[in-house]
This record gives sequence, structure tokens and C-alpha cells, in this order.
Amino acid sequence: MTTDHVLNWLKANNEAPTVDAYCELNYSMSWADLQRSENAEWVAEVLELIESGELKVVTPGSCLKQ
Repeated sequence: MTTDHVLNWLKANNEAPTVDAYCELNYSMSWADLQRSENAEWVAEVLELIESGELKVVTPGSCLKQ
């Protein structure tokens, strides 16, 4: 199990580990807003979680829970 507390909380509460859910909980902003921010460290962290498969990218129109 990962040591990322936000990711662990999402999984423990049967919430889909989506990029949007993670960003809202961890940074209090959407993924789009985070990408526009000047915090490259946070963006890199989320990108690493996407690449590792820990976070799912959900596109509009997807049937996955946001």
C-alpha cells in the first residue's frame, strides 16, 4: 500500500482514485487549476501517480465515478 495518505483515504472510503478527486482533496483545487498553477512539484507528483497507475484519468462522458 502506498504511503500517500490522500490516496489511501480514497481507497479506504471506496472512492474512485481519480486525478480530480485527488487534486480536490490534496490541493483544494481542480487538476486543471493545478496545471495552471506555478507549483511544478505538485504537478509532477500527480503525473507520477498517473504514470504508476495509482490515479485514473477520467474524461468527460466517462461512466466512472468522479
